[in-house]
Amino acid sequence: MVYDTTNRLLGVIVAELPYSAIDAFLSQRDGLGETGEIYIVGEDHFMRSKSKFLTQNTILKLELNTKAVQDALRGNTDIKIVKDYRNIPVLSAYTPLDNLKDVTWVLLIEIDVKEAYYSILVLKTDLIIIGTIIGSITGIYIYFIIRKGRRKHNPLGYS
Repeated sequence: MVYDTTNRLLGVIVAELPYSAIDAFLSQRDGLGETGEIYIVGEDHFMRSKSKFLTQNTILKLELNTKAVQDALRGNTDIKIVKDYRNIPVLSAYTPLDNLKDVTWVLLIEIDVKEAYYSILVLKTDLIIIGTIIGSITGIYIYFIIRKGRRKHNPLGYS
């Protein structure tokens, strides 16, 4: 909208952003692995972008009523584990797009929990294995030290 110095409306400027520009931004996958996805949802709960996982066009056709979408549409920004529109647990980061006039859209960035925490689970498993090996070696070492100590005090082996 264009106003004069007295705040009187002079006119409205309308600009159309081609979807290809939005799609180029949303299709970025850097740091999102195999299951990461960025998408936009409107206040009517319909996707305003394409789904990475569905072959059909989802723009204004796929209705999403997930907890992340609901929370973002209430104006909240958060990162939490929720079920996505495929009913799969995901690590979801979401926020309302506040600087858009006359539309209420939210941005969601999600990655499957399995993939998001894979390296942590591998590290945890490795630490358990290493801890078990070190504990076993330490136990065996202590057993032989105690046994050797008993032999010094009782060289004939009598109790």
